[in-house]
Amino acid sequence: FPATGTLRRILAANDQLFAITAEFASDATTYSVYYFDGTSFQSTGISGNDVIDAPDSVAYFGGAYWFTAGSNLVTGAASALSVAEGPVTTASFGGICSTGTGLIVSTSDGYLYHSTDGIAWTATSSQFTNSSSKIISLSAPSYIDDGTKKILLVGTSKQPRSSSDTPPGDGYLDFNLTDGFDAAMSPTDDHALVSTATNFDASLSGKSVRAMPRFAMGGGTLKLFALTDGNGLWSNEFSSGAWGGWIRE
Repeated sequence: FPATGTLRRILAANDQLFAITAEFASDATTYSVYYFDGTSFQSTGISGNDVIDAPDSVAYFGGAYWFTAGSNLVTGAASALSVAEGPVTTASFGGICSTGTGLIVSTSDGYLYHSTDGIAWTATSSQFTNSSSKIISLSAPSYIDDGTKKILLVGTSKQPRSSSDTPPGDGYLDFNLTDGFDAAMSPTDDHALVSTATNFDASLSGKSVRAMPRFAMGGGTLKLFALTDGNGLWSNEFSSGAWGGWIRE
């Protein structure tokens, strides 16, 4: 493993493994990204960078890898990443995912952005809020095709946006993307896409959900996880054509 820097995060997409390291100094923190070539970790071209924050999610789309890194995007081949233009926003990005036909990026100020080419981005028509009309902070999105419907899941994060602004936790939002991304789309209120309202309320309602990774287990089975801040790891399994409901690991 690279001798310099402190390991901050391991990320993977398209069967490619990445390692994120940080070097701390009195004037700035710099970040480096390495990719695993099957034998050792090699530089991606992002080395000692003080412009980006620590990359925290990755997706593969259009023959390139896409990372969210604070208020920046990083993209390119595994061995040749560079900082890229992304959606025009002053907020930090919560994460990124690929739908196979496009990219979706979430933000800390409650917006979702969609692009089919990584250049032009369409934002949702309004910010997402909780039942008290407070703007929520969106964490990394996950896209799921369970064979019956196409689903976008986006957790909500209580990580402070500033010293005086801590957003509310609101579990997760789920959108039916069977007909594609729509700027005016709304989340399903009953969470019936992957759960029942009762099961959701008893498990993840009001929680801070940092990420919702999913894994194909083979045989038509999917495993979905919800990583919370301070409330443990939860899972939900799709098998025999139905979701089983949330359970705590």
